Amino acid sequence: MGRGNVVGISAILSLKMFVDPLPIIPEVKGSGKLIIGMYERKWRPTSNDGVRLRHIGKDGITWENHLPMYEFLSCDPTITNGIPKSGGIPMVVHLHDGIQSPESDGNTLAWFTTNFITKGPAWTRYTYTYPIAQHSGNLYHDPAIGLTRVNLLAGLFGPFTIMDPILDSRLNLPSGSFDTNLMVFDRSFNADGSIFMNTTEYFGNTIIVNGKAWPFLEVQRRKYRFFLNSLNLYVNKISFFYIAFLLSVRYIVLYEYLTNTGNPTHLYINGKSFLDPVTETPRSGKTEVWEVINLTEDNHPPHIHLGFQAIKIQGLVKLDEFKACMIIHNDAIACEISSHAIGPELEIPILDHEDNQMVCP
Repeated sequence: MGRGNVVGISAILSLKMFVDPLPIIPEVKGSGKLIIGMYERKWRPTSNDGVRLRHIGKDGITWENHLPMYEFLSCDPTITNGIPKSGGIPMVVHLHDGIQSPESDGNTLAWFTTNFITKGPAWTRYTYTYPIAQHSGNLYHDPAIGLTRVNLLAGLFGPFTIMDPILDSRLNLPSGSFDTNLMVFDRSFNADGSIFMNTTEYFGNTIIVNGKAWPFLEVQRRKYRFFLNSLNLYVNKISFFYIAFLLSVRYIVLYEYLTNTGNPTHLYINGKSFLDPVTETPRSGKTEVWEVINLTEDNHPPHIHLGFQAIKIQGLVKLDEFKACMIIHNDAIACEISSHAIGPELEIPILDHEDNQMVCP
């Protein structure tokens, strides 16, 4: 899949920082029904166009697939993916932190190819509806099963900003050229400028903002407003954190499986594959605390396709003792999680492990 770390790194080291100005992402503005397409084109100085909607009513968006027949980046054929035998790049769109029905949420199995010729098993509708109920800066991206990593590297994501002009005016918030989206992500490049992709977990060594490597922004001495979104930026190793989103408690455990020689093979939640029967069935209108336990050697901050609020991120003490118990029993209460989750609070951010089935319906 990769073409050699030496090539990628040598190209990166030749890039100078803060040479190019920050590009402004073009925006599709509207409060009614929109049609937005995904296309193949050469790298340009912005990521996908931004969507800026007004804080009113329900907005319908038809996401169209105009992608070519084949990926230009290599995908892993050993993991479950949605590539149809008839060809075509499958895609679907998920709006992060949106408050939408399951049919409009962008299920990883609700993918479709160009002109909706082939559809995934969970596909249900052409147009997604979004009750624009919050005032915030979100992002949209393609979570098609087994292809999230590849399609995100290729550029299938962008900012999705929900505006309330009346509230903005009342609060006297910056507007016009002083109000902009910042889409931050990491990439590595080959010497010819093409995207470098390795065969393992992706760590880019160049920071890209709005599609430009290491840009700068000339500012005035005044207030600005930035809607900041980021992808794949790694900071701290996370062991344990709480997510309160729906007051009963349930435990979600992240496992990494290794070969006899210590090489990772796959990642599961609660020991289950994505294709296994559903195990987490919270009831609508109820409140729960989910305690997410990371027993792997990597960052895995989860994103849940429901309304949720992160309460606390905390390290585990006596991790080896707790991990050994969990591998045998897979029972956080029996392994006395409360006596281990007393470490320091931590911080995080990232996105791309679901391709290895670290995703749960």
